[in-house]
Amino acid sequence: MSKLNSSPNFPGAILSLSRQELDGVEMEIIDGTLPADLHGHVFITAVSGFVNSHPIPGTSIVVPPKDGVPVINGDGMLCRLDFHQKGQEPQPGKVWLKTKLAGTPSFWADIATVEEEYTKYKFHNFGVARISEFLGVRNVVNTAWLPFKLTGEDSDRLLVTLDAGRAYEIDTQSLEVITPIGRNREWQQQLKLGLPFNLIMSTAHPYFDPRTQEMFTVNFTQSFESLLPPNFKRQTDVLDDILVSIGSFLGKVEDLLERLEEYIDHFSDRHKTTRLMAWGTAGVREIKELFEQAISFFRREEEEISDQDIPRPLKELWRELPGILWSEIDEAEDLADVKDFFDELLQLVKIGSTFLEGVKDMEDATYLLRWNGKDDFENWQLVLPDGSPVKIKQTIHQIGVTQDYLVVMDTSLKIGLNQLIVVKNKKLDQLIRQIINYSQSPETTIYIIPRADLNNQKKEVTAQKIVIPMEVFHFLVDYDNPGDRITLHTSHASAWDVAEWLRQSDIHRPLTDNPQPPVGMVVSGMDVNHLGRYFIDGKNGTLCESAIVTNFDANWAIAIWAYSNQKMADGSWYPPAKFDNIYWGAWGAWADLLSKYISQLYEDYKYRDEFVTEVKQATAGGKPSNICRLNTETMEIADIYQFPAGYFGNSPQFVPRANGSGDSTDGYIICTVVYDNGDRAGDVEIGTSEIWIFDAQDFHKGEVDPTWGIAKPLCRLGHPQFKFGFTTHCAWLPKIAPRQQGIYCVSIREDYEEIVKQQPEEVQKIFAEKIYPHFLDCIDNKSDGEK
Repeated sequence: MSKLNSSPNFPGAILSLSRQELDGVEMEIIDGTLPADLHGHVFITAVSGFVNSHPIPGTSIVVPPKDGVPVINGDGMLCRLDFHQKGQEPQPGKVWLKTKLAGTPSFWADIATVEEEYTKYKFHNFGVARISEFLGVRNVVNTAWLPFKLTGEDSDRLLVTLDAGRAYEIDTQSLEVITPIGRNREWQQQLKLGLPFNLIMSTAHPYFDPRTQEMFTVNFTQSFESLLPPNFKRQTDVLDDILVSIGSFLGKVEDLLERLEEYIDHFSDRHKTTRLMAWGTAGVREIKELFEQAISFFRREEEEISDQDIPRPLKELWRELPGILWSEIDEAEDLADVKDFFDELLQLVKIGSTFLEGVKDMEDATYLLRWNGKDDFENWQLVLPDGSPVKIKQTIHQIGVTQDYLVVMDTSLKIGLNQLIVVKNKKLDQLIRQIINYSQSPETTIYIIPRADLNNQKKEVTAQKIVIPMEVFHFLVDYDNPGDRITLHTSHASAWDVAEWLRQSDIHRPLTDNPQPPVGMVVSGMDVNHLGRYFIDGKNGTLCESAIVTNFDANWAIAIWAYSNQKMADGSWYPPAKFDNIYWGAWGAWADLLSKYISQLYEDYKYRDEFVTEVKQATAGGKPSNICRLNTETMEIADIYQFPAGYFGNSPQFVPRANGSGDSTDGYIICTVVYDNGDRAGDVEIGTSEIWIFDAQDFHKGEVDPTWGIAKPLCRLGHPQFKFGFTTHCAWLPKIAPRQQGIYCVSIREDYEEIVKQQPEEVQKIFAEKIYPHFLDCIDNKSDGEK
């Protein structure tokens, strides 16, 4: 049995993981007994770093590069657990595992540009995104799943998704990526830059309605004004002026950085080393004098800048940047480190300049897409009753579908400049955050669309707008809507900013004495969270009734849900007509995940439930991650399992009991667990990754562990080579099979051909030799209108 952990700190093991693909390895039963009536296949998405993640010598473990990348940004590792079988072969009493990195076209481009021949085109991490100046934005499909099955098809199909990009369909048996959903021409780009890999904003949770055989998703764009932080918007209402001033600012910074790099190269050549101490006192003094001359470039421009109509935040950055650059030089022992910092900053400036070219064409628009699993999308732009476009301020992380209505929500996962601009220098990172960051909206905006209004005779459909108090991260809706009453079930992320993560600049200012807090992990929240139920009149777009549940011990950072599908007469499983039990996984409150920066950002939260002092006390003492079952009829928490101190439980998935009743609690809850066990490589915590299994009717059915003082799960599974860090959503399928031939498939070559032929010759070569060969089996089946 693995060593148990008793540390109150968040497990550092969340940052170490394996990118090794496993093809059918048998999981070990670490503790407990594997239930005999657990069946089918559980799919898990794990965020698995990138090709340039740092390997730990002598192991298959990698850790993130130290460039500010959050744990939510990384290639998707597609994992499948087969219970009592290996693939399709029966294996009673055993669990088999298969894993595979999600091989999207941009994944193969990322691999290719590590090679020396193509390093000019390589991708760089920018917060929640990974971007190449010449190729565009990575699609990492690392977030969620959507199973679906069309009438007449042999087996279930499965999509893997994310918010910022197209979903992809995979082969459920091989886990190979097969096809994107929708061709490039069917999606509206957030930025039109003429690069191969576009930034497309969609939802990580599209919805398939098996009753009508329709899939629904969204595609939205935001204007530059909508993306600007509030303190920029107050300076001027003239977009062109802002763009010109930002462009001028970036140009000046680029000139300065290039001057500084020239000095470094000049002195390094003369002294044959970048080590400052090797140059002697006179040499060090000389280079510092020349650096000071370069930085005086700022001073000469400062008066001109102050007279221009440049937003005040940029003027503040302009004033502070020289001192920060000087301190980076003054404190350095090796100019190679300084040059690396300048290179990083220069790359950020160049990316910013490139993206600035496309912002004038950005606009606020939201599109509802419907797909039959075979042909092109149908799409409608969403407008308000006055005819103005629906504007998304944050993201549409999830949508909901009822019998008669669609529910589109502006969710609390904000994506702005602060989630993209991250630098290693702590002082500069802090300054940029102070200038461009802002808190998420404390209200949630919901749009209700009648399904009956979706017809091909019109291009627009009207949405009713409703605003409710408190942020919503995830939600579910009952499929039944009797009398046009929509039932909405929510998790309120009150003062919990899911889009913020612990950064290097927070290390010296967390609310904990942990010497090595997990930089990159999503932060803890600044208030207790809530579970809600709302009744909405779909016809009139009005809120009729609401109920809120709060549990001070359990409701901290409520993240991911699970529920039982409804078993139909033919043995298939449909989303339930009415939810009566929902399982919510909460990440808890951890002292080493709450920095003073986040504490101050949400100190004045509008809908505060607990005083700030009480929140800090609760967080300092620790609130463990947990799973709770909410009875939606009584609006009471019927069961809670709190993980032991120092254990991070995540990604719950409901699996129905074989030959069971189909009741919403008749089954098992599968989840991922990460904890530290003292296994280290230098300063890196290797830790342990496990799968835990609970009885869905009673989380405490297992034997009480004397060390923990609480019940153990029914079963704990693990494997030495199965090392995941941060996982997201799961899915369950009763059966798997090779993907059926002759159904929907988009040819990658045809999909990219038009844009690729406009690129440099080397980029064309990357696609021809490094990308297209991975997608040779897909023949483009165009819609009827194109044949």
